Amino acid sequence: LEQGGYSASEVRGHVEWYVKTLLPYVVANYADVAREWNVVNEVISNTGPEVQHDSFWKQNLGDDFVAWLFGLARQYDPGARLYVNDYGLIGSDAWNQGKRTRMYALLQDLKARGVPVHGIGFQGHLALEDHADDVASMPTDLALFAGLSLDIAFTELDIMINNDLSGLTQAKLDAQAAFFADVVRVCRAEPACRSLSFWGLTDPQSYVNKGYASWLEQDEDWPLLFDADRQPKPACTAVARALIE
Repeated sequence: LEQGGYSASEVRGHVEWYVKTLLPYVVANYADVAREWNVVNEVISNTGPEVQHDSFWKQNLGDDFVAWLFGLARQYDPGARLYVNDYGLIGSDAWNQGKRTRMYALLQDLKARGVPVHGIGFQGHLALEDHADDVASMPTDLALFAGLSLDIAFTELDIMINNDLSGLTQAKLDAQAAFFADVVRVCRAEPACRSLSFWGLTDPQSYVNKGYASWLEQDEDWPLLFDADRQPKPACTAVARALIE
């Protein structure tokens, strides 16, 4: 779409065609497993003061495109739970607080206008050095959005352990396991937290190891639950135990 030279009205038409084609197909064929949609992803500005960043979608679909897309999703899959999803919503530093405030403003406005938004996904791209701060902040962060009667999900969960460029150690694997378990406990303690999903299966499949994360200093990391041989890491065991505590 971005490379097609389309007018704004043509972009809008293509998006509506996509939604009205995809959603009924999934409902007809996978209704038992497809019960939620991530309707809009990463729409919140990283710096403000505007709530939304100046994206291709905003430029072509208009300032209120988020509300339009939620209405469109509801029209073509009226039984699904509809989510917004973004990163940077966890933590106590000023940057996280600002992004969280802007997300809250967006969702508060949508809810007040009766837009059918049901949940928020917290992208869980976490790092080992932030363990204490993130876990301390999470209950309040989640409760803020639960107060809007929204479902909450941890999405894209992974925990990087090589930001310090010192490589892989058993101590790091054990600390990573403790961090993963704490995230599970936070979710279980918040009634509105409905699910956790992980951003890949094995470490080599992580986006960090696929060359996508150009903003990171490391070119190798071990952020997932299974190693290169598909063997469970301490993190996998810790997550399993935290789920049944």
